Amino acid sequence: MYRIAYFTTDWNIDITKATIDGAVEFARERGDVKLYIFNCFGVVADTAKSLGEYSIFSLPDLSDFDAAFVHGNEIVNLGVLRRLGYALDRAGIPVISYEVPVGRAQVLRTDNRAAMYDMTSHVVTVHGARKLFFVRGIESFTEASEREAGFKQACRDLGIAESDVRYFNSDYLYQQAYREIGAYLDAGGKLPDAILCANDSAAMGAAQAVQNHGFLIPDDVIVTGFDNCFEATAYQPQITSVERDYSWASGTSLHNLLRRLEGQEAQVPESRYRLVCAGSCGCMGKLQPDRAILHRYAMSNQFIKDFYHRQGTILGELFEAKDLKDIMEIVEKNAPDLFDTQEYFLVLNRELTETGRRGEGYGEKLLVMASGAFGRRPDSRHVYAEVERHELVPAEMEENHSYFTFYPVHYGLDILGYFVFMAPSRILTLRLMESTISSISSSIENVLSKMELARANARLEYLYNHDPLTDLYNRFGMRSVGEPVYRRLCLSGGAQILFVDMDGMKKINDGFGHDAGDEAISRVAGVIREVCRDERDCFAMRFGGDEFIVISADGKEELADAILRGIERENREGDYPYQLSVSIGLEHAAAADADFLEEKINAADERMYERKKAKKAARE
Repeated sequence: MYRIAYFTTDWNIDITKATIDGAVEFARERGDVKLYIFNCFGVVADTAKSLGEYSIFSLPDLSDFDAAFVHGNEIVNLGVLRRLGYALDRAGIPVISYEVPVGRAQVLRTDNRAAMYDMTSHVVTVHGARKLFFVRGIESFTEASEREAGFKQACRDLGIAESDVRYFNSDYLYQQAYREIGAYLDAGGKLPDAILCANDSAAMGAAQAVQNHGFLIPDDVIVTGFDNCFEATAYQPQITSVERDYSWASGTSLHNLLRRLEGQEAQVPESRYRLVCAGSCGCMGKLQPDRAILHRYAMSNQFIKDFYHRQGTILGELFEAKDLKDIMEIVEKNAPDLFDTQEYFLVLNRELTETGRRGEGYGEKLLVMASGAFGRRPDSRHVYAEVERHELVPAEMEENHSYFTFYPVHYGLDILGYFVFMAPSRILTLRLMESTISSISSSIENVLSKMELARANARLEYLYNHDPLTDLYNRFGMRSVGEPVYRRLCLSGGAQILFVDMDGMKKINDGFGHDAGDEAISRVAGVIREVCRDERDCFAMRFGGDEFIVISADGKEELADAILRGIERENREGDYPYQLSVSIGLEHAAAADADFLEEKINAADERMYERKKAKKAARE
């Protein structure tokens, strides 16, 4: 069985989906290929969110794979692409990249220069355009520069004067093209004969700006794009574009990778393309768009409306979740609405679930916390399986599926875990996956923050109620814990109150210093803590200075004797320049004394003082 790693992003979902579909179909037909698709929503900028998305590329141990395919022109952050190339080169496995060079990988290319040359020639020779605008893509991208070069070469060959050409920037984005063309028209600029764009998003942005200014396409100006994405086919008028066979490209790439692994010669061919001449250049005239396209658009629009309605309710539930188990149960209950499939599982860093600690990486040990694919219930932690990082998926899942798609679960640079999908989903096709996973990630972070706050509050409460030197309760702890324990014990069989006072503390402080005095107090507190381990039926506090109070159930082992034996053991086993000694006063309390703790403490204090006087008299 061949294991192939596949790296991509959802930069252009139509292209991503078509390319993945081709690879998945190839894997299914072969039967001896497992495809691991590492996908995310990273963008050009090095923001914390974007870099958190790209973290999914660092999840796999590439040495565990036989080959890799990189959808290079979808990974738009060049720094990320370079780091991926270095990692693949170090792994030493065969790699094919689509469109963009990555490390030492072979590259399956479309002749972007020739494609844009052909588009420009069509607009000029068929439609008579002579004044042209060109809307650029991302300047640092090879594809964008090649398309611009093809446009310029066609202009030179076709005799288009440089003065009749104007350039705009878009970074492949609808909004930027819309703003650039809109600003030009707002300033009184004249329309050209045609606006040629580096991709379909820019073409739709430019077209919308033109139409919003009252002009008609293609009557007043031709607009063309590149990629032939679904939105471009549904746009009015349909955008003339360049179509590539993405499924063929990925399937052919995997075929060539396997030939290399099997020791055969594998020449990477050039990717195919064709012009799709449509309404925005006038080739379709005033024809209405294909009814199948309209139907798909209508159904997609309805699904999106229903999805956001359901998601709003689910997000409310997620926001109210108290812990990670709550989140997992909510995710599982709503999985058909959230993911449009039950073939998924959610994996979290184990350390995160145990300590709440986040970090900028994936843990070596992880837990499958939510799933619709296991045929059993989770354990009490809501865990289905534990996996090592290098395993990626549980063995039982790996056996039954030919491909897995991984998405990161993160909050900024804090990596929480990852989702795995084993079936296609409409929410991916309709660009809803990012908001879905982001919402779940945010709910996990929200719960972790709540848990951290609860731990911090618990710690503050502990410090408020405990003496810092001895770690026994203090007077505040007496009110919040000791008094309820005393009352309950009185009403359920009786209580005993011990007043413990250290003997000879002045001699220890004067002879060995106050640090030794603090040490002596801590040692006596340790003995009391050992005797009073069951906090439900025994309460111990430092009453002040070298005095302690112990409240326990009456009828238990005589605590005073246990404390004295503990002091004797400390003196016998400890290597200290002084001896510990305590005097203890004991008072009993019944149900009628439940409201008189202070009086009982005073009585125990008096009994302790009597013991202390008796000791002094015996020494004299």
